[in-house]
Amino acid sequence: MTGSGDAHDQADHDPATFLAQIPLFAALPAGARDHLAASATWRHVPAGAVVFHAGDPGDSLAVVWSGRLEAQHAHGGGTRVVATLGRGAWVGELSLLTGRPRAATVRARRDSELLVITARSFQALLSRQPELVLDVARLLAGELQSRPAATQPASPPTTFAVVPLASRLPTARFVDELVRALQPWGPVAVVDRPPGPAPAPGRWAALADRAERSHALVVLAATDPTGSPDWAAFCVRSADRVVALTHQETPPPWAVQLLAPHRPDLSVLSDAPRADALAPLLEALRPRAVHHLRPGAGFADASARVARRLSGHALGVVLSGGGARGMAHLGVLARLREAGVPVDRIGGCSAGALVSALWALGLTDEELVATCRHELVAHRPFADFTVPRDGLIRGRRARSMLERLFGDARVEELATPWFSVSADLVSGELVVHRRGPVWLAVGASMAIPGYAPPVPLGTRLLVDGGLLDNFPVDVMAGDGEGPVIGVDVMRDGPVARTPRTRRRRAPATAEPAGPGIVAVLGRSLALGGRARADQNRRRADVVITPEVGHIALFDFDRLDDAVAAGRRAADQALDAGLP
Repeated sequence: MTGSGDAHDQADHDPATFLAQIPLFAALPAGARDHLAASATWRHVPAGAVVFHAGDPGDSLAVVWSGRLEAQHAHGGGTRVVATLGRGAWVGELSLLTGRPRAATVRARRDSELLVITARSFQALLSRQPELVLDVARLLAGELQSRPAATQPASPPTTFAVVPLASRLPTARFVDELVRALQPWGPVAVVDRPPGPAPAPGRWAALADRAERSHALVVLAATDPTGSPDWAAFCVRSADRVVALTHQETPPPWAVQLLAPHRPDLSVLSDAPRADALAPLLEALRPRAVHHLRPGAGFADASARVARRLSGHALGVVLSGGGARGMAHLGVLARLREAGVPVDRIGGCSAGALVSALWALGLTDEELVATCRHELVAHRPFADFTVPRDGLIRGRRARSMLERLFGDARVEELATPWFSVSADLVSGELVVHRRGPVWLAVGASMAIPGYAPPVPLGTRLLVDGGLLDNFPVDVMAGDGEGPVIGVDVMRDGPVARTPRTRRRRAPATAEPAGPGIVAVLGRSLALGGRARADQNRRRADVVITPEVGHIALFDFDRLDDAVAAGRRAADQALDAGLP
């Protein structure tokens, strides 16, 4: 690990030298820069502090020497980040010429050191050298025109903090594995606490800033958070993403206070994750994500998955709804696994929720097919018809199947991160299931409205997520953790037939059958979410579309055909190249 030495380079910290490196000032005569530098002041701003508020007088310009700022606009009753500013960026430039109030609130995202130039100092310079006004105006206009639109930055995280919650954890091993897994995306610096007493404000920030300038990725290691609490707090404030390493235990009070506001990634070291043991951690730390690390042979692989998710290179797979057509997902997943494609996260809707949940449980490809054949073909769980009240079927067979498949497993225990989606009939909102019993999350996602009874959850009445989002690529893409492969089995529109309790040959003289109520429900469900599904196809990095238009909604007897179609579609995607 590195990190020793004086964080400040005196030559680099000289105001005149620094201004010469900034495009806004580099074209000014050296004498003019010297005048500005002589009147400029350094300002240390701790993480979270406001540099200035929207509406404040525009009386100065600030240039970022180290750290990171973010500009925020009011948006929908809250705030929206419109720009992230690192070393060499400046804010408040228009105030130098106009003196108008601030248009945005600027806050320190990390401990930052700024070089501040007052409008009075700049105007004094222009009064002595009025010929500079045109040059400065030209520079400002050029910079404003070249800036991208003010939108939420989409760049992936580059600086990570690792904080163990106990002294007996294999922190050094985890950091080593993390660095090894990050190296394909550029040089990685590991920075731990420099020796000696805590330095003056800004020294640690400059140390981190220097590591960021010379490396693509930086790991800030707070290996002794109780022995060096100031360093641990600095690491957490300075990171784009924080990793809390822990066993399954209640977090200590200092960890809650330090980490909860930053929503850390929770890396849990355990051979057998238990929901009851995880609950205190989840409630106290409100983690962004949960990663499970096996202490044995799988430690390196699990650490690599953490690295991919942290750095925005984790491959996700989203499986659409589609009834029996969803069995094509089995073929796609089998081919991806056979090709060595690492699926780091997975989720889906309806039939896609069922298949993805079974995959996240860790079943082999053979077990997946055998399980679906046994439960969906042999047992026919969707054929327990009743007099309609909440639905055409009672839903008892389906619930028994799900409880049999998933038992008391909970979403947060799954080795591969997983989600499903359902729709709440009460609020009309999409519900994303990332916690709770797996059987319930799958069952709610599969409850076709009008066909199966809604699934109650608190004050909600949950039905098939396909009502709002049958192809939830947007849910996974919104995490910003890497590319997304979408598998859509409903592209051609649903074909539906009522599931049968027994086979009967229709009389030769029978009239052609109409679509039937099940077909109507299935088609209505698909049409309701068609616009969003089309939009989500564009959001996916790769879309795999098995040719399963000939398979009916409940035609689970065609399982082998669907699996084969999935394998063929996956082969085409693999031949074309995956992200």
